[in-house]
Amino acid sequence: MLDSTKDFANTCIGTPYYMSPELFKNKPYSYKSDVWALGCVLYEMCNLRHAFDAQSIHGLSVKILRGSYPPINTMYSKQLRDLIGKMLSVKPQQRPTILDILNKMIVRKRVTSYLNECLNGPPMELAPTDVDDMFVDSLKEQAQKLMIPGFVEDSSAVGR
Repeated sequence: MLDSTKDFANTCIGTPYYMSPELFKNKPYSYKSDVWALGCVLYEMCNLRHAFDAQSIHGLSVKILRGSYPPINTMYSKQLRDLIGKMLSVKPQQRPTILDILNKMIVRKRVTSYLNECLNGPPMELAPTDVDDMFVDSLKEQAQKLMIPGFVEDSSAVGR
C-alpha cells in the first residue's frame, strides 16, 4: 500500500527490537522501516542475538537512534555484513530498497537456487508430495518479475 501511494504511515506499531529510528523519533515512515526490520532479523540470524538490546525502552531507543550494534560475526562474508550494515543505516534514504537487496549478487544467487529447486524440483527423495499449485504459480511469477534466468517468459514464443 505504501509503495503504490508513495505515502508515509504515521502509526507506531511493531516489536521494539526491530523498530526503526524514524519510529522512535515519531516521524512518518515508509517501506524503508521494513528494510530496517529485515536487517535486524538478518543480524539476529547471523549473531544469534538482537542487534539492538537494552534493559529499558529508553536504552533501546538510544542504541537504535545511534545505530550502535555489536559487529556481525566475521565468519559471514563481507558482502553479507555490508548488506546488513546498509539495511541498518540510521538514515532511511541510505537503506537499500527491496529490489536493491534482491539484486545483490549474494542474495540473487540464493534466490535463484531456491526458485530452481522449488520449480524444477529437488532430488526425488527430498521432493514434497503436497506442493500447492498456487504457491508454485506465485514463485514462477516472482521469478519472472525478478528476471531470473530460466524463468523469464520468451515473448517471441507467444502466438506460436
